[in-house]
Amino acid sequence: MYCPRCGTVLVDDALMCGRCGFHFDEPFYPQGRKGQHSMMWWFVVIMLGLVAASILMSAFLYLMVTWGG
Repeated sequence: MYCPRCGTVLVDDALMCGRCGFHFDEPFYPQGRKGQHSMMWWFVVIMLGLVAASILMSAFLYLMVTWGG
């Protein structure tokens, strides 16, 4: 049997990994998924920032035109 976190070879009835301390009753999430979620959050933040910037620029241009600036 192998540890899902570090890949160390273990005996079949092991309850935890002696190298990294991973307990086999804990859920394990591979590192690849974490990176995918963080990229998604950055995409959302950037898109919301662009939308907010375009709304502010539109409001500024509207005020410049209506007030005769």
